[in-house]
Amino acid sequence: MLKRSHVTLCIAAALCGSGYLVQAADMYLLNEIVVTATRSAKEQVDIPMSTDTISTEDLKESGATNAQLALSTLAGVPFKQFGPGGGHMGTMSTEIAMRGIGNGTLVLINGNPVSARGKYFLDSIPAERIERIEVIKGGGSVLYGSEAMAGVINIITKDSASNSIRLGFGNFGQQLYDVEAGTDRLQVAVHRERWGMVAHLKDMDKYRRADAPRTLKESAHIGYKLSDNLRFEYDWRISESDYLYWFKQVPPELTGIAEYGDEQQHRRYGTRQSMYQLNYADDDWTARAYYNRVHISNHGWDVFKTQKGVGYVPTNKPYDSDEINTNYGLDIQRTQIVSDRLTLIYGLTYQREAFDKSVYTPNDVFERNIYALYAQADTKASDRDTLILSGRKTWTGGAPGGLNYHNFSAAGQWLHELNPQENLYLNISQSFIMPTFSQMFGSGGLSEPNPGLKPQHGINYEIGYKKVHDKHAYKIAVYKMNISDNIKVNVNRDEFGNIKDYQYGNSDFKNKGIEAEMSYRGDNHWSYRFGISYNDPWNRDTGDIAKKPYWDRQYGRWQVTGGATYQNGPWISNFTLSYLADRVGSPSSAHSSYVRPYLLTTWNTQYRLNDNSTIALRIDNVLDRNDNLSHSGTFYRATPFNYLLSYQYEF
Repeated sequence: MLKRSHVTLCIAAALCGSGYLVQAADMYLLNEIVVTATRSAKEQVDIPMSTDTISTEDLKESGATNAQLALSTLAGVPFKQFGPGGGHMGTMSTEIAMRGIGNGTLVLINGNPVSARGKYFLDSIPAERIERIEVIKGGGSVLYGSEAMAGVINIITKDSASNSIRLGFGNFGQQLYDVEAGTDRLQVAVHRERWGMVAHLKDMDKYRRADAPRTLKESAHIGYKLSDNLRFEYDWRISESDYLYWFKQVPPELTGIAEYGDEQQHRRYGTRQSMYQLNYADDDWTARAYYNRVHISNHGWDVFKTQKGVGYVPTNKPYDSDEINTNYGLDIQRTQIVSDRLTLIYGLTYQREAFDKSVYTPNDVFERNIYALYAQADTKASDRDTLILSGRKTWTGGAPGGLNYHNFSAAGQWLHELNPQENLYLNISQSFIMPTFSQMFGSGGLSEPNPGLKPQHGINYEIGYKKVHDKHAYKIAVYKMNISDNIKVNVNRDEFGNIKDYQYGNSDFKNKGIEAEMSYRGDNHWSYRFGISYNDPWNRDTGDIAKKPYWDRQYGRWQVTGGATYQNGPWISNFTLSYLADRVGSPSSAHSSYVRPYLLTTWNTQYRLNDNSTIALRIDNVLDRNDNLSHSGTFYRATPFNYLLSYQYEF
């Protein structure tokens, strides 16, 4: 009865005043300009790669509160979360597994890398600060370096203030506060998002379950335009997630000691990020300088712990771990138009990485320098054919133990114009990923070091078709990916299922698939989009610590995404869905096993009261499904039916 009342409320709210449901197709129109794919401004239809764009309008119409939720229904990308609102669990972050690769997406903000040892905490980036998100699939290491094996996500922030206040509340103790003010040159913003208790996120084992009693995200932003070509940005973000583990059944060894409902342990996982950027761009040059500091901390208390051969024993001890990741660097690029048929792009990058394994232990700091030179030639081979050749040389220096890496990657792309609105393309690109310090030297706690890790090397083959016709857009991409020495975590557990320790090892990876998308944006109030993708990712461990020296499946094979938007006067109503089927859960040391398909549904409705005021209602998990949003051997449940009602005033 409760579930039925939730659905009734959803339908009544979304249909109120308009009588229709909706979703924006703007993110799939192929005439939008994209700068990330080739490091130059091109329309999507003219880019020989699979690309998507999420615009400002898409973000508003979806009602997404952060970047992680904005990307949740992206075609070819399985969604994952541990806690509510796209929440993470410390270094167990909600990564983007693009085309079946969980560790191969490079995240940029305004073209600058923001990852901390491969973790990027997208749920801490407020959607209100985002102008658009450009997504490039199929590898980007040649232009952007390590980590971009599966693709690149470039989050481009707003360069002017909207002068607005937004307040929101919802069930599960949801609260939202956002203030943004400024001028054409100065932008200042603060954001706070909070969840209260969300119970029964996970069954830890037959004795315990996990709840999330509190999730908090806070951020502050300052942007200043020093000139028409030069802009400074500073971001401070904090994210905290509380997890409580308690006994749903008393283990036999604790009879008379523990009772049903007693606390077994609790954790508070937190990240604190400080990010500085200075970005310059004119017709010929772009230059970027950045500094990122990410402090990851896990604190809590263990009331009972597991002991081999015994089971659960009382302990009453604190649990603490802290690490600090810093990186700073620069990227200088020159664009040279040699002739009307040849354009050259070339540049250099430098990055300094530092990893403080534990703030409690001195002399546990690891550092290295990363240098790279890259070049790209974009030439018109004929009136209808464009050829793009790219190369990148990367090397490191000053790494501990002499663990330095050298790599050269190349890419070739060909675009054939059938007509001005219809193109065929071919893309072949190499890529690589260097091991992080935390993977090689451990990150404290249960992590075991593996300095013998090899860097990943991969190659992506892709052919595609793009067309814009009238108000319709179509895209098809067929691809194949092979990776040697893919880096994955191997977990060791005790007889009670608890993690004893974990260590990173190498493996082989292969995948092949097809993605097809279509969209329509008309002038009769309606817009819609639809996408379907099939892929078949497999992984096989290699090396001395192989847990699964056989080919084993990952993620899901079939994904359907889509939605529709109807707009009429002051009303906008938006509905989206993502369905992932033929799924498996892939534990690190056991065969993959069947997992029920997930169906993500979101309904967002807005009504503009006047020129200054807007109210909105976003509903997630419309069908109140108990879906598993993990793709390993664990079960992290989707947050039940939840809503956020908000009011925005523009001044």
